[in-house]
Amino acid sequence: YELIYLQHGILHCHTPWIYTKEANLIDKIVVSSDFEFNNLIDNYNYKIHDLIPTGMPRFDLSEKKEGHKQKKILIALSWRINLMGKYKNGMYAPNEAKYIKSEYYTEVNNLLKSEKFNKILQNNNIICEFMSHPIFRCYDHLFEIDNPNIKFVSEATAKDYDLIITDYSSIVFDYVYANVPVMYFVPDYDLYKAGITHIYNKLDLPMENGFGPFTTNVESLVREFSKFVNSKFKLENKYTQKSKSFFINKGNHREALYQELIEK
Repeated sequence: YELIYLQHGILHCHTPWIYTKEANLIDKIVVSSDFEFNNLIDNYNYKIHDLIPTGMPRFDLSEKKEGHKQKKILIALSWRINLMGKYKNGMYAPNEAKYIKSEYYTEVNNLLKSEKFNKILQNNNIICEFMSHPIFRCYDHLFEIDNPNIKFVSEATAKDYDLIITDYSSIVFDYVYANVPVMYFVPDYDLYKAGITHIYNKLDLPMENGFGPFTTNVESLVREFSKFVNSKFKLENKYTQKSKSFFINKGNHREALYQELIEK
């Protein structure tokens, strides 16, 4: 049979030992952007005929950001492999002692309790929803939040938000697709670069050259967030242009993929 990979998300983490043509049984990969197309050919040894440039099917279900009277932002950060316990029976065990001592927890907690951050939310009637990665939801109870403008959620839809704050998670592309402004926040950046927080330590599309401001501490994040609020959540032109030109096409991805598959 022929194995077609629809993709978990747009591949932007540098993982050639997993995704090079020689390392797996994938025959063809669905791609959504010129970035992926060129990256998979130049760095992962795929040929043009191995790639299907139709965009991921799930993008058909994405709805564009709408105007809201109630402004909402989403914080959605990836998990850290170094902050979990042993892996057994398909699951990671929690390790609360390790988690609460981590730079990640300390800085996220500092952000959620930041007087400046909370004042911006309250003064501008902005709701901040925090969505942990599913593997990290076992730690949500460790945060004590007394601001009604901050809520923990287990799911989110891009169209409901005016801004997403994320890190190296591939969730960023679903929000860029929906025209939602992006900010990056990596509070444990040194550990990430050292390869401690995940199985990779760099991206083929670096956050530092991504779709919005890149920050590594609460002070700089709050400063950049304040700029967003003052500009009514408008991105700088350089980020807007990058977002608009990133995807190969928008819409009708399922039908386009179907046509590609029956013709091959």
